[in-house]
Amino acid sequence: MAHDAVSLSWEPPEGLTESLRFGVTWKCESTGALLCSEVPVTNLPIQGLTPGVKYEFTVATISDSGGQNVLVPKELTVNEVTTSSAHLSWTLPHEMDLTSHSFLISYSSEGKDERFISTSSCSTVITGLQPDTDYTVNVSVVCHSGICQPASITIHTSLVHGKPNGSDRAINNSSQSTQLSRGTKGDLPPPGQIKITSVAHDAVSLSWEPPEGLTESLRFRVTWKSESTGALLCSEVPVTNLCIQGLTPEVKYEFTVATISDSRGQSAKVVSTAQTTEVPVPKLTVDEVNTTSARLSWALPYNMDMTPHKFRISYSSAGKGQTYISTPWYNPVITGLQPDTDYTVNVSVVCYSGIFLPATTTFHTSGVERPSKDKQPSIPSTSQGKTYYTLALGKSAEYSEGIETWLKPLTKEKSIQSCDMILATCVVVSRVGTDVEAALKDIPEAKPTILVVLHHTFDPDHVVPDSNRFTKRDDMLIVDCLFNEDDGLLRCERNYISQSTMLKWIDAKVSCSKVRRFGRFLSRGGIQDVKAKFAGVH
Repeated sequence: MAHDAVSLSWEPPEGLTESLRFGVTWKCESTGALLCSEVPVTNLPIQGLTPGVKYEFTVATISDSGGQNVLVPKELTVNEVTTSSAHLSWTLPHEMDLTSHSFLISYSSEGKDERFISTSSCSTVITGLQPDTDYTVNVSVVCHSGICQPASITIHTSLVHGKPNGSDRAINNSSQSTQLSRGTKGDLPPPGQIKITSVAHDAVSLSWEPPEGLTESLRFRVTWKSESTGALLCSEVPVTNLCIQGLTPEVKYEFTVATISDSRGQSAKVVSTAQTTEVPVPKLTVDEVNTTSARLSWALPYNMDMTPHKFRISYSSAGKGQTYISTPWYNPVITGLQPDTDYTVNVSVVCYSGIFLPATTTFHTSGVERPSKDKQPSIPSTSQGKTYYTLALGKSAEYSEGIETWLKPLTKEKSIQSCDMILATCVVVSRVGTDVEAALKDIPEAKPTILVVLHHTFDPDHVVPDSNRFTKRDDMLIVDCLFNEDDGLLRCERNYISQSTMLKWIDAKVSCSKVRRFGRFLSRGGIQDVKAKFAGVH
């Protein structure tokens, strides 16, 4: 043991005569960084450690014939298949809840080489498939001890004539280098230089050449590290390409590839490259267009939550200059438009590194209408007689009363059974996705439901992700609101939009139960009044 190194040794399993390897991992307690190596011997010196820091070391036995453990993904399901793609999902073995891991997906058709995808999420979309073809798909857990046994499924793509999706494109904006690895040293040469074949907002595809002059069976260990968080993941593949999914937009990642041989361990040198993921184009729509204004709305993928950003809006009509707006909101209103006019509008994501490709659409403002004495202004309102029950989850009870004031046209009930809808509230205390998914498990599905997600902040212009993406129920709406312990619900545009959205949704989605109202009429003595009126009638 030294200030920056630890040497390990262990005994091989008793009674085994087959060829074995050992997966060694070490995790830093202070940063959570995880590194791994695979060796065919029972000892390993690990260098480059941080002085005075506690590390956790694990060693697992690996056999070519049987793998090293049986952590198999559960409920592997094909959700959708087209002529050239398939959407798969699965659930995580409960043993992996607190363990760093990723998933390796392999797929192939008869007579074709296997292709591989690595992802940290429990779903993936496989693209570039051939129409009317059978494919075998395997999904394996990759953890600190190596690649586990896979779950397998067979899919058949649809029969429609057309060109398959996708083609590799060369990306020239990545930097290439060769560096020393901290793994086992040997005389294995490293792979050829890495090529970035495609880049998206949440994925990067890599390829590389195998070492020259080697005829033995080889594998390749690919690692990728996020520059923003320092998180490190790795995967092993027997081919010279890998698609890595589940990345964060506009984050720089460092990728390394090492050669692995059953007989000679891991190459002393690795090849590396760096690449920054892209920023997605917003999905833009235009709503509520009138004579002088229009409301815009757009959405971004869930993994933009971790990337600070805002939006630049530009719009113009024929013969007029561009007008620009900068906003953190996902559904602003642009005003001061001309009646009966065509407009082109662009919305771009703005991050630290600049302005990205815009989403573009057009709309036409209404013509001027003559005012009518009988016409009243249209305002969001709910039908009289509708009722709700408040379900305050976690620490949200003291803030739910403020939200109830938004629903004054409705009546509050004391039980779920007697209400028309549920008003549920929850406070974000860790991550939005984690807290919302936990809240959804506690909400019964028998009634239409509005879930109000409360985000703690002192900034009335604070940007929050759209939590409504976490539900697929037609009878549920999720809105986001800002609050703090001093002011309660903030007076801000975000909360006004949420209130307006809730009232409109209640008008459209919630029905007043006539049976319940009649039952309440009877319980209040209404039937006695009717009998009294008709007692003297013969």
